[in-house]
Amino acid sequence: MNFDAEADRDTEELAVGRRVWPNVAWFAVLTALTALLGFVLATLIFFVSFLRIKARASWLRTFVLTASAVVVLTVLVQVLLVELPQGLLSLYIDLPWA
Repeated sequence: MNFDAEADRDTEELAVGRRVWPNVAWFAVLTALTALLGFVLATLIFFVSFLRIKARASWLRTFVLTASAVVVLTVLVQVLLVELPQGLLSLYIDLPWA
């Protein structure tokens, strides 16, 4: 009996390609939301959406992880004096963190 270890290589590479693009789309949505809403709101929406849809986390875990991420980002922004992207929304609405 003959065995070819590379026989399924093409189908494996295609399967990997099919798994990569949905993940790239998640970050493309984050980038688009950042441009429209600003980094803070985009991060909130992204974390809640990603954790509920992709990670299938409970509401409690989603809330805790999202709140933790926002606190860490806020502390880093204050400590490192980083200015986050504002987004187009800040042109029309006065946001408290803008």
